Amino acid sequence: MAKVTNTAAPAPVAAATVRNANHVLQVVIPPTFKAPKGNTARAAWLAALQAHNGKTVAQFTAAVTAKHPSTPTKGKLAGQLEPVPGWLNHFSSAKGGNVLTLVPPKG
Repeated sequence: MAKVTNTAAPAPVAAATVRNANHVLQVVIPPTFKAPKGNTARAAWLAALQAHNGKTVAQFTAAVTAKHPSTPTKGKLAGQLEPVPGWLNHFSSAKGGNVLTLVPPKG
């Protein structure tokens, strides 16, 4: 039996469908933060977040949709963009080092 892989291109993520799209990304690396090792998905997504520090969630989502920080090679998401909200949640949690804060727009 041949292995079937999902080769469909990822559907573009509309900024309006992303929760908190107008919130600003604030990336602050605490001194106790243990950086992800080498050439990993976590390191790639953290670098993408740092590159978009001070920009909105919508701008970040558009940028990573156009150029994926990392693409899984195994599993059900193989060859597709991983869900952006999952990575935002990861880096804003204790597990991800609390390096990300979403700042609501003023006014």
